[in-house]
Amino acid sequence: YQQDLARDVLTPEQARDLIAELFLKFPTFYSLSGRTEAGEDATNELSWVFLQAYDMIGGTNEFGVLWHSDIDPQFFRYACEVLMRHGSGSPALINQDCLKDSEVRYGVSPKHAWNVAYSGCFWYCIPGREWCAHDTLAVNGLKCFLNALEEAAECGITDLEELISLFTDKLNSAVRALKEMTDWQFARIPDVFPEMVTSLLTHGCIDSGLDISDCGVPYNSAVVQFAGLANIADSLTAIQQMIFDQKIISLQRLGEALKADFSGYEKERRLLLACPKYGNDSEEADRMAARIAEIYRTVLGRYVTCKGTCYRPAFFSWAGHAYAEKTLGASPDGRRKEDPMAQGPNPMHGRNKMGLTATARSVSVLDFPRNAGGPLQLELDPSIRRLPDSTAVLAGLAAGYFELGGAHILANVVSTETLREAIEHPELHEDLVVRVTGFSVHFVQLDRKIQEEIVQRTRHRGG
Repeated sequence: YQQDLARDVLTPEQARDLIAELFLKFPTFYSLSGRTEAGEDATNELSWVFLQAYDMIGGTNEFGVLWHSDIDPQFFRYACEVLMRHGSGSPALINQDCLKDSEVRYGVSPKHAWNVAYSGCFWYCIPGREWCAHDTLAVNGLKCFLNALEEAAECGITDLEELISLFTDKLNSAVRALKEMTDWQFARIPDVFPEMVTSLLTHGCIDSGLDISDCGVPYNSAVVQFAGLANIADSLTAIQQMIFDQKIISLQRLGEALKADFSGYEKERRLLLACPKYGNDSEEADRMAARIAEIYRTVLGRYVTCKGTCYRPAFFSWAGHAYAEKTLGASPDGRRKEDPMAQGPNPMHGRNKMGLTATARSVSVLDFPRNAGGPLQLELDPSIRRLPDSTAVLAGLAAGYFELGGAHILANVVSTETLREAIEHPELHEDLVVRVTGFSVHFVQLDRKIQEEIVQRTRHRGG
């Protein structure tokens, strides 16, 4: 870029147009800004050109801006302005300092960890040096919890700690089963599905003669997604209050209500829903969520893959949370069978009622430097644009969240009314792009179940 400018064969505007064409032809996961190896701000003229190119065309392009405490404030403000203007989830806002600390914790040398990059959905890695098995492994934590609750009712437990112990056992069984499955898989992938092109473009594979999926690169791990965090935390908080503390509902009565999907048990459901909920900066509920996250990290840390590499915890669900009714019944947090699970590390739909700051503070308790990711998903009503400086609101919220240790922010700016109209009249909204979870897509192309899940999310208004 600099050479072509110096030779007078390219202008910044032409570069912007070329990059815009690249976005149209090859919408992949780019990283902008971040730090240099010396720890300085890496924002440069090309960072601006890339962002301007997306601002010109919008659409479903996936890229992220790597925030850090020394980032050019004007560039970060422009990134937030672009996100607010297009409202379709790009750019993702990512805390590079948190990601770097996470990489170091899991064995990456600091001399390579500085180069950590956003690489897809909630993923991040060291380009050309790391294989993480992203998006292939997952545990349904809520299913483990409901299995534990059913056993708890049969054996007549008397306090919450016994229930948490049962849940830990069920989770351990699920992770052990996952290990058995993935050991079989990981042993065979290099032979039956080698990533040959990728291996040619990464450090170590040619030297060692090993595929990237066969520990050919310097850093290897297996990221395991966890679903249902908020539902478990809200359930345990409600059980503590309603069953063990106030003794208003018995464990047996709760089991009956869940089997009936709360039909005929509306009073019990109201009581459960009235208990403190994760996502509202509630010390009680947030502490429970942090404890569930720690239990998951501990259980996962007991195992290694057949290659001798570690499993890394992440809080994310690509789309499976929207189809919870296929595997789950109702849950003690007041969730009915047909409702989705909470998405990734986020509060359950409609329960974070105390605003953006409270939601961000709650999610920040999950200690993201010890995880392999988990995006805070913000759904903003277009009325937020009417605030005196909505860009400053988003930039300030993001910086505050990242200073608390948060890893990743995704945001949509679209009204519930527009989404509902797009479901009923898709021909009127063919250009409507939304961030689903780790990816953006035209809303009208989504399955109806996922559309409905997006509509149900908590939308924050600007007054």
